[in-house]
Amino acid sequence: MSVITVLNKGNVPTGPFTRAQVAEKLQRGEISLGDLAFVEGLSQWTPLRDVLAQVDGNVPGGPAPILAPPPVRPPATVPPVYSYAATMQPPAHLIYAGFWIRFAAYLLDHLILFIPILMLGIILGFVVGGFAVIAGTAHAAGIFPTQSSLNPAFPMAIVMFELAIFVSFSVIAWLYYALQESGPHQATFGKRVMGIKVTDMEGVRISFGQATGRYFSKIITGMVPLGFGYIMMVFMDRKQALHDLIASTLVVRS
Repeated sequence: MSVITVLNKGNVPTGPFTRAQVAEKLQRGEISLGDLAFVEGLSQWTPLRDVLAQVDGNVPGGPAPILAPPPVRPPATVPPVYSYAATMQPPAHLIYAGFWIRFAAYLLDHLILFIPILMLGIILGFVVGGFAVIAGTAHAAGIFPTQSSLNPAFPMAIVMFELAIFVSFSVIAWLYYALQESGPHQATFGKRVMGIKVTDMEGVRISFGQATGRYFSKIITGMVPLGFGYIMMVFMDRKQALHDLIASTLVVRS
C-alpha cells in the first residue's frame, strides 16, 4: 500500500498517510490538491493531485476517485426588512409633493366641492324662505295675535338655517376628503388630477380614522398666522404641512 507524505502550510512534512486518510483530509479541507506531496518512486515533491493520479493509477481495478472538499457556498444575503419605527425614515422610493402642486390640487377640490354645497345652500334657502313666507302670512291673518309672538320664531329660523348650512358644509367636506384619502386611490379628485396621493410614514394607505384626524387637523393649520402652517412644507424635508405632522401623513407622487 502506498503511503503519502504531505507538506503542510508551514512546509513541514506531515504523515505518512494512506490513500484513504488523504481522501478524508481533502474532504475536511485540511489539505488541498495543490499542496506538495511525496510518495515512493518520485524524485521530488510534487503537487498532490499528480501524486494521487500516480497512486490511483497503480491500484488494481482502476483509479479510485479523488474526494475533493465540497464547495463552500457564501451565505445568502437577505435584505433587511424595512421598518419606519427602526429607522424613522420613510421608504427611499417616495417622492414628496411640493407646495404648488398641492395648492393646485386644493383649488380643484374646492371647485368640485362648491357645486354640491351651492345646491344645498339653494335648497336650504328655499326652505327658510318658505318658512318666512308662511310665518308672515300667518301673522297677517291674525294667527299670531301679537308682534311679539312672531319675533322669537323668525330669528330662530335664521339661526337654524345658518347652523344647518355650517354643519352640512362641514360634513360634506369631511367625508369628501376622509373617504377618498383612505380609499383605494388614496387621493381626492383634485389630487388624482395632479398625480399625488396621501400615505402614512411608511408609504402605506391610511385608515379612515387617520384621514379624519388629518382633515380636522387642518383647522389647527389654518389658525397659524400668515398661513405658515401650510407654507412650512416648503422648508420641511418631507414637504409636510402642520396637519401632516399632526396626523403622521405624507403627500407623495403617485
